Amino acid sequence: MQERSPLPRGWLRWLLVALLVYAAMLLCTRPYSYVDSFNYALHIVDHAQGTTQPGPDPFWDFGHALWRPMGYAVWTLFRPLLDGAFPADRPLGAGVALIGLSIAGGLLSILFLFLLTARATGKAWAAGVATLGLIATDAVMNYAATGTAYMAGGAFQFAALYLLFRALQQNRLTVWRGLAAGLLLGASVAIWFPYCLSVPGLLCFALLWPAGDAATLRARVGFLLPAVVGCGLVVAAAYAPVMAAAHVASVGEAKAWAARNRYGIEPNRGALRMVAGIPRSFFYLGQDAAAWKRALFGDARNRASAVQAAVTGLWKVAVVYLVLGWLSLRLLGRRRALLLCLLVNAAPVLFFAAFLFDPGPPERYYAIFPLLFLGFALVLAEERRSSWGRIIPLTFFALMLLVNGAAMWRFDGNRGYEDAIARLNAINPHVTPNDRILVVSYPDSVNRFVSARPFDSASRNRYRVMTVIAQGTKLAAIWKQAVAQAVLESWSRGGHIWVSQRLLAASPRPEWGWVEGDDQRVPWADIPAFFSQFDLLPPCGAPDGFAELAASPKNRALLQELAADR
Repeated sequence: MQERSPLPRGWLRWLLVALLVYAAMLLCTRPYSYVDSFNYALHIVDHAQGTTQPGPDPFWDFGHALWRPMGYAVWTLFRPLLDGAFPADRPLGAGVALIGLSIAGGLLSILFLFLLTARATGKAWAAGVATLGLIATDAVMNYAATGTAYMAGGAFQFAALYLLFRALQQNRLTVWRGLAAGLLLGASVAIWFPYCLSVPGLLCFALLWPAGDAATLRARVGFLLPAVVGCGLVVAAAYAPVMAAAHVASVGEAKAWAARNRYGIEPNRGALRMVAGIPRSFFYLGQDAAAWKRALFGDARNRASAVQAAVTGLWKVAVVYLVLGWLSLRLLGRRRALLLCLLVNAAPVLFFAAFLFDPGPPERYYAIFPLLFLGFALVLAEERRSSWGRIIPLTFFALMLLVNGAAMWRFDGNRGYEDAIARLNAINPHVTPNDRILVVSYPDSVNRFVSARPFDSASRNRYRVMTVIAQGTKLAAIWKQAVAQAVLESWSRGGHIWVSQRLLAASPRPEWGWVEGDDQRVPWADIPAFFSQFDLLPPCGAPDGFAELAASPKNRALLQELAADR
């Protein structure tokens, strides 16, 4: 007789609590970075209007095969309303469409994690607390409302894990259930390709999770084969039309198409960066990592900041690794199968982050969260001999909620961005559609502001901001040639070039985010030496504003010589 395994008593009350907390989080916080969301939105609008720049259409993307088309479908459905809300900036409307999908993805992740942990533990409170812990993470708090693909793709992984668990729990290892789980996994991969890295760990769960006598190894393998087939079918069905639309018709073209999705990223000290990247999935670190790098690389220009690194933010890193270590020991003693599945799940994700891509952003590790928070729920529910088994995760979740909530609090105005707003407001009235606004690097306050506040009027020229030193990418090695080509291209279209005064400074200030030695190919001294050779017009918003690069014969000659060397 099959087990009914009903949901535990009080499950609805705890689920409502989790959903209300999620709603409160969306209302009371806002992302500190929308990352590439509004670039995706621009791709959607350009594709719809036929205004894509010459070259491959970024709408048809390898890493996010279905994400832009999904956003396009939602934007098209609500286009009259969204265009009416943002008549002068249509990408904002397309971005709202993506944000809606992202919020829905977060909602489904919460729902399926709660149902999974409630049935696995038999305790509604343990499921509720684990689900609240997921909501409190930096990854969820930031990305749930950004319009990036990670929440939506992750929702399909949570749903697939729940379906696998239910099939095992009920001893119903049927072909159709295996196929359905595979279809969900394939959908996650089609939304964000790196989710393929966590598929082996979820399939391992179906092989090793304790179940009834009917769940023999042979039955489990027979159950998982359709899952693999289903996953492959969805990926093939999603990628075939996208590849056709992208005019990818050979193996060589497919490799080049996939390589473009790397955006020129070259892992630099990847394993070391991952040490801070993993805690960033749980806690907002802000500029703490920059201070740690100054201490690590011995940045003499900002020694005071380096000393401060010894006490600023390191407790977050320590807490994360201590809690993960504690959880691993608890699972080793009582849930070894789950711990093994977590290792199978995490190993390819960590390898990809450290050696193949950028290990810093928090979304890199989100694929580990379904099994990880199942582990938290099981330990919470099963710990009876020691109160520490409940105190530790509860304290961890509370700390995340406090730190991340404070960092992303919606009602603090634009605190921390005052200088960026002043710098932008000084040049915004003068900026035309084909202009370029040159800033030092990604941590520059202008770059961070337009990423964090895309709906603010001061960010209206966000697509014209260009980072001169793209650290950790191939462009960093040829930054002078890249700047020369961008300037000449802008001038050919009748645009102007606005150069940040920071690019002329003899030494960088700590708040600019520059870390000497972070990318050894570019010492700071090379930057002012390069820009000081050009003629500049009087600055706007001095002393920390922008100056226009004069379109003089001297400047053109210097830039044309540099561009020819690339």
